[in-house]
Amino acid sequence: MISFNCPNCGNAFNVRDEFVGRVGTCNNCKAEIRVPNNQQAPIPTARLVPPPPLATYPQALTPIAPNVVYANTGGPAQVLVQVAPPQQKSTSGLGVASLIIGVIALLFSWVPFFGILSIPFACIGAILGGVGALIAIVGRRSKAGLAIVGTAVCIAAVIAAVGITGATASSLSAAMKNASQKTNQTNQQIESTNSVPMGGTSSTPVVGMSPPPATTWAPFDVPAIQGNTRIQVISASVDLVPLKSSMGDSPINSNEAQLILKVRIENLSTTVKQDYTTWAGADFSVERDYASVEDEHGNIYKRIDFGELNPPVGRNAQDSIYPGKAIEDVLVFEPPVDAAQELHLELPAKNFGGDGMLRILIPTQKLDRPARTPAPQ
Repeated sequence: MISFNCPNCGNAFNVRDEFVGRVGTCNNCKAEIRVPNNQQAPIPTARLVPPPPLATYPQALTPIAPNVVYANTGGPAQVLVQVAPPQQKSTSGLGVASLIIGVIALLFSWVPFFGILSIPFACIGAILGGVGALIAIVGRRSKAGLAIVGTAVCIAAVIAAVGITGATASSLSAAMKNASQKTNQTNQQIESTNSVPMGGTSSTPVVGMSPPPATTWAPFDVPAIQGNTRIQVISASVDLVPLKSSMGDSPINSNEAQLILKVRIENLSTTVKQDYTTWAGADFSVERDYASVEDEHGNIYKRIDFGELNPPVGRNAQDSIYPGKAIEDVLVFEPPVDAAQELHLELPAKNFGGDGMLRILIPTQKLDRPARTPAPQ
């Protein structure tokens, strides 16, 4: 038998000789001890010392950092190994910039037309976000989520700006097209197929006659009717234009011969008066309010304006047409070329409260050319 004591706690042991050199565990202190022979002292294989109380640690090491391993020496705590803490991934600066730009661009993208200006900024933000995401994925030092979100917001801003502006432009184009079609359509009726002398009175309008197609032009010597309004060109000539004198004296003549059209507007209603604005055109108007003349060759003849101080004699800038009454107006254009055989006169019906366009065909052979006025070259 071999007798020995635990070198750690002094607990006594008696083991058989065949256990010499083997390692056992002390029942008292749980220390591992190698069994000696009779001539050797017991050899501890490990020494388990409970860690000292927290108060015995140096003040400089309190509180104990979770990343520091202390040696159990039985005395004051000593740092054995200091382990570096796990490095946390930082937020991508490019991702933050991309997200901020994307949000601002997305807010402005909902404004039609103005939102187009946000597209370049959104593209820059998308590039920054893409670069930030690539750096985060490859370098693994920053988070890629914010960069990806910023890129997505920038792309959404571009799509929204293009879509909203495109839809708005399409709607406006369709509205303008419909308005143009409505403005240019012919809602006139031709009063009679019988010739009416220039300047004379016409017969009672045909009731229930449907409007002619949009390409129909009313003959020069036949009144055109829309609703309760009768319109007729009562004279057409190429001559010097009589102008009102700003001094109140006798009329003066223009220096050159021009195309002069005198138009008669009659209110056929028995109860409602009409407001008329001259077809010479206002200085500013949202819708077309002026007459136009074009020949079969596509020549468009400009309206001639002599200014407010010297308007043409007979010009009626604005007037009220009472039931059963009529007024006249004078329109002046450039003289037609010699090759012109017919002139196409268009008169917006809005000037007397109607819709669409009145169209009157004037053969150039019907133009009055006084002998004193040479034909235009």
